[in-house]
Amino acid sequence: MAISHGQYAVSTTPVAVTPVDEDGLLVVINATQNVYLGNASVTAENGYLHTKTDPPLQLDLAPNEIVYAIRAGAQDAVVTSLRTKNR
Repeated sequence: MAISHGQYAVSTTPVAVTPVDEDGLLVVINATQNVYLGNASVTAENGYLHTKTDPPLQLDLAPNEIVYAIRAGAQDAVVTSLRTKNR
């Protein structure tokens, strides 16, 4: 299994924090500030709130699923992800 990683600067516009993968991915996500997670149209009203004090979020993404993030406060965030193939 290949492991990959990334760091993403997150502000008020949705940013993809996971890549597209045709097989799906196991992903661990963490953030330096509070962020909302969701699809490409994520907002503060429809996103999943992940706070900077929450434990890392673990997701099993289906093929071609992408997670997006926006900041949840006045300060930009850095979102990190660690990924491996789930198949």
